[in-house]
Amino acid sequence: VDTSTRCPVTGKKLKVKDLISVKMDVADQKLLDQGGGKGVFCCAVSKNPIVFQQALLLKPSGVVILESVWKDIVGKEMKCPVTGKKLKGEEDILKLTTGGSGFSAHNDVEAKSFSMIRSATGDNRTQQGHLPRAGFAGLH
Repeated sequence: VDTSTRCPVTGKKLKVKDLISVKMDVADQKLLDQGGGKGVFCCAVSKNPIVFQQALLLKPSGVVILESVWKDIVGKEMKCPVTGKKLKGEEDILKLTTGGSGFSAHNDVEAKSFSMIRSATGDNRTQQGHLPRAGFAGLH
């Protein structure tokens, strides 16, 4: 059993010097105290909540901004607007990915009822279509 922590991207051993501290600005302290939720963190520059937008991490400063802020402000000057630290180039920008599945993480859709759709195996007709022999649970 490998006892070392490995990078999920490269598979190499993870070292402390490879880690980047992230400074997340809190948009809703009450929501954070309750355990988190949509819009609990915000962009360090625009102060817009980060919900479904693409967020970027500026490596030298650890500041998290929205991609739209990068295109409009930071990309032109190549320095962090919060700390003033210079960016070397695109290698100093990390795209942050969202956690969880997109379906369950981004909306409040809930199945109200379901019904069983049976294939034609129970009667004398031949099976047609794309339904499996055992049936298909349909959500409404």
